[in-house]
Amino acid sequence: RLIAVEIDKRSVKQLKEKFPSLEIINQDFLETNLSEFVNKNEKLRIIGNIPYYITSPILFKLIYERKFVKDALLMVQYEVAKRITAEKGTKNYGILSVLLNYFAKTKLCFKISPNVFYPKPKVYSAIIRIKFNEEEQKNFDDNLFINVVKAAFGNRRKVLKNSLSNSIFRTINFTNNVELTNLLAKRAEDLSIKDFIQLSEFIKNQQ
Repeated sequence: RLIAVEIDKRSVKQLKEKFPSLEIINQDFLETNLSEFVNKNEKLRIIGNIPYYITSPILFKLIYERKFVKDALLMVQYEVAKRITAEKGTKNYGILSVLLNYFAKTKLCFKISPNVFYPKPKVYSAIIRIKFNEEEQKNFDDNLFINVVKAAFGNRRKVLKNSLSNSIFRTINFTNNVELTNLLAKRAEDLSIKDFIQLSEFIKNQQ
């Protein structure tokens, strides 16, 4: 079963003329409830050349609704693809790197030249694959983890202690935990996913 989601009415009209049997949802993908299209025994597989200006909202939608999604194959801006697949300690390592590689396995499949498009864009593109994990850590607050990662990178030039003190976690007392002392002296880009999990678990126990 193939379902196309397209917000542009002109594109929908053209698609219906060219592919009369195609099932088309004329709607904003960000407002589409993915659970409506899931069969009992099979999750969704999503593929798309997504609008680059809403790449992050689309990726966060997939994260929040990941229980309905097996994997996604997406064309994104090359710079974003590098951020998604970046490793800690690199300049591209950030919120998307941590979250997507916690909830899924990511792969930069290949780079795409602007020369293959018309009109020719000013940026390179890339195909990425996101394969969501079948099993996740039990008794773990995913939303808290997401907020912790966002807060940590809120001021990425500052050490973690200062970033968190300017976030929604400003009231948490981190001084009582010796194990976190080293983490708090680092910048967010130097923390591994395990470090972020440890930080999230500590915050959860303090709330």
